[in-house]
Amino acid sequence: MSLNKMLCTLGKFDIPIIQMQPAFVVDLLDSNIALFGSAMSGKTTFLKTLVNILHKQYNEKQEQIFILDFGGALFQYRDFPLVRAYFDNSNEEYVKRVFKIMDNILKSNISVLSGKNYRDSDPQPSHTTFIIDNLNAFVNEPRYSAYHEKLAKLCRDGLSKGITIVVT
Repeated sequence: MSLNKMLCTLGKFDIPIIQMQPAFVVDLLDSNIALFGSAMSGKTTFLKTLVNILHKQYNEKQEQIFILDFGGALFQYRDFPLVRAYFDNSNEEYVKRVFKIMDNILKSNISVLSGKNYRDSDPQPSHTTFIIDNLNAFVNEPRYSAYHEKLAKLCRDGLSKGITIVVT
């Protein structure tokens, strides 16, 4: 079964001027997600909700999640069924490993999709969600500068090949 949408209803948002509270829905096949906010504004809660929703709606053949946790708050998800890998920032080798894995997934998906967009392909490889919690810690750490271009490539090329990037 091909996925042409990956809709995740993550709650409601408030539009006070018209007194509406519509559902807040994201389609992970439409765009990468960059979430900004001050401390304690709900960024990590958003990520936790997303991971939980993905587990409720998809199985291991449809979805895989990789987490690079610079905030330390996603540790409890490391053993969830869809979480293929959880890495914290305690070791530079972890960061190197996750980007090597993501690069291999991108190359594999490009080969499997044979020039087609992920949505238009049948069969499809598993969709991949790559989560980086606390992107500032990643960007501001000089030892990770070699991976900035790799992240940019994943953001640029991954979406059409079944890889969604979610960063806070």
